[in-house]
Amino acid sequence: NVKDESIYNTFALVTAAFLSLLSMIIIYASTSNAISIGRLLLPAIGLFFSVIGWMLPKVGQNYFAGIRLPWTLENVDNWNETHKVAGKVWGIGGIVIAIGTLLIPDTVGFIIFISWFFNIEAQILQIITVLAAITVVGHLVAILSSSRLRG
Repeated sequence: NVKDESIYNTFALVTAAFLSLLSMIIIYASTSNAISIGRLLLPAIGLFFSVIGWMLPKVGQNYFAGIRLPWTLENVDNWNETHKVAGKVWGIGGIVIAIGTLLIPDTVGFIIFISWFFNIEAQILQIITVLAAITVVGHLVAILSSSRLRG
């Protein structure tokens, strides 16, 4: 399908651009004391999540990319609805992460990111991870909406 090939090519290009941007951020931050790496890295990750959210509804049903659950793979309508909802949550969540990490101190931003990424169990860190929890909520909403369609 030409449409699916186009979205996969776009995803590959966006991923390559994001990884290149990460490399540039790391090189710049390691050679300059002008700005902290957290001020550049965490918003870039948020924007990447947002772009993935924009692309999710465009991904056709497949076994390679997307939210591949048994009921989304069984039914095209479940797949489409799940990715439509998840795309909105990822898109908005990514923007919130990007803006939120610009507004909070670097140390707090890294604690939020690390506690979410590595799933640290401490209660205080779980409270601070509100920004990262947006992504988890997006998955739950997608699962609930797709199981509702499946029923």
